[in-house]
Amino acid sequence: MLQVKVMAIATLAACYNNKQVFRGVVKIRKGQAVTLMMDATNIQAVKAIMYQYVEEIYQKIPSTDPSSNKTQQIIASIRAMSLPGGPMASRHHYSPIYLSCAMLLAALSWQYLSTISKAAEEYVQAGEN
Repeated sequence: MLQVKVMAIATLAACYNNKQVFRGVVKIRKGQAVTLMMDATNIQAVKAIMYQYVEEIYQKIPSTDPSSNKTQQIIASIRAMSLPGGPMASRHHYSPIYLSCAMLLAALSWQYLSTISKAAEEYVQAGEN
């Protein structure tokens, strides 16, 4: 359940003040989603993630927006809930290149094992005939 909340705030940050919302689908990257799911293991980590994306939204608030003051007030209240008097929890991230390499390695391993399994089945069937 914690993972859903952090993915929602990340998606909100991606959509906020983004013109692409009106031209197509705006999503968070798959690697980002995986990282969020792996990091959101406890409430302190979730608070740190929420704080990070709230700050990202805050940076996108246009000063010309008539509702910018209200949005800033909402951001301030979320900040207060995200960091109840303590320092922000440390978040350790793996570099996106490492995650990409791990996913590539998993895909290649699966392909290799599938090919070996198919070859073994063909060998057994050929031996039976």
